[in-house]
Amino acid sequence: MIKYISTFCLCLYSCVSYACTSLNVKLENTSTLIVRKDKNIKKINLGEINGYKTNCNNSYLVVWGIPKKFKNSSPQNNEVVFYNLYNKKQRVVKTSHAIFDVDFYKTEDKAILNSATTNTEINLKTGEQSDFPEISQSTLNQLVVCKNLTQFKRYKE
Repeated sequence: MIKYISTFCLCLYSCVSYACTSLNVKLENTSTLIVRKDKNIKKINLGEINGYKTNCNNSYLVVWGIPKKFKNSSPQNNEVVFYNLYNKKQRVVKTSHAIFDVDFYKTEDKAILNSATTNTEINLKTGEQSDFPEISQSTLNQLVVCKNLTQFKRYKE
């Protein structure tokens, strides 16, 4: 009997400690975002941060804004940072579209970047992009709706 109780308590402790992982995201200034998850701290820097958003389970953070340096020959004047909060890997994608919001898929590691002119689907693991003009109802049904998001938007669409 004691063996089962101790196993149950160990399981319960593991589940509670896993669920209590904390995430704190703070905009330090217009160009620096400080991300604290558990005991880890990460700084994400852009020229100017226009927004950020996490998915419902806080496994991904997407930060968008203007890069520090521009190339005169490139139309890509916006930068998007995809940060995996579990394995702490970061992927940076440049785009010519001004991002206003991000929507995450329920079952896939993908997100939709919403801009004024088009929507871009991004694979969060590979950074692969594909543009499409409108979001269909079937796509909307695949997106996550969260009540408590960690997010910031400088500009509204």
